[in-house]
Amino acid sequence: MRPENIHVDEAFVQAHPDTVLDGEIVVSELLGNESQLYCKVKNHSYIAKVNARDHEVPGTKKTASLDLDTVHFFDPTTELVLK
Repeated sequence: MRPENIHVDEAFVQAHPDTVLDGEIVVSELLGNESQLYCKVKNHSYIAKVNARDHEVPGTKKTASLDLDTVHFFDPTTELVLK
């Protein structure tokens, strides 16, 4: 999943409650008009590319939702697309 397909804006999160991740921001990198939020959920991590107004400090709890319409799944053995 690409970082730009992980959303933290409240409207998207509310519209996609079945894909919610409750994570903690480990690193927040402000890059002009956007931020990259490096987050962890238990033993897993992900990066969300968000609008600069959604910039947060490390240690902040943040809810995100995944845009499953953009996900591609692959068979680990054959490397063929499953979706």
